[in-house]
Formats: sequence, C-alpha cells, structure tokens
Amino acid sequence: MFPPGVPGFGQRYTAKPACGIKSGMPVALEGALIGLALGVVLTVFEWYALKKAAEERGKRLHKSIEMDDMEKRRINNVLRFSLLLPAGFALGFWIIWG
Repeated sequence: MFPPGVPGFGQRYTAKPACGIKSGMPVALEGALIGLALGVVLTVFEWYALKKAAEERGKRLHKSIEMDDMEKRRINNVLRFSLLLPAGFALGFWIIWG
C-alpha cells in the first residue's frame, strides 16, 4: 500500500538523527513545560489585573490600596489551577502524540 520508508496509517514519522545525536524532547516533558509556561503567564496576568483594579478602587474611594478577600481567593484559585496545568498538559501530550 505504501512504499517502504513512507509513514502510513498507524505509523509515526521519525527523522534519523544526524551523526548519531538524538534530537527532540520527550513528549510528556514538552507538554509539562508548555503547561508550566501557560500557568505562569495566566497567574501573572490575573495578579496584575486584580492589582490594577484594587489600585483604581483605592483611588476612587481615597483609601489605601488593598485587595479584598474575594480577590485573594481568586488569585489562590488561579494559582491552584496553574499548578495542575503542567500535569494536565503532560498527560494530554502523552495521550495525543505519545
């Protein structure tokens, strides 16, 4: 059906390493690193947005800048979700491409 050396259905294309050097990263590790990066970006963005909202509220009410309990809980929830992202992405990458 397919000529030899051409990946077909159920086969995975793998490039031959040059000079015996293996290239590439394990798929699960790649997914974990991508999940970690997304988690960090998500947490930093959420923290920055809530901090800016608290500053604006402080200026409007002429009070000191402080996050209320709801904002602190929101940051904690985003942080917990971000801690689960690397494991989830590693599992997802491993299932799909591993």
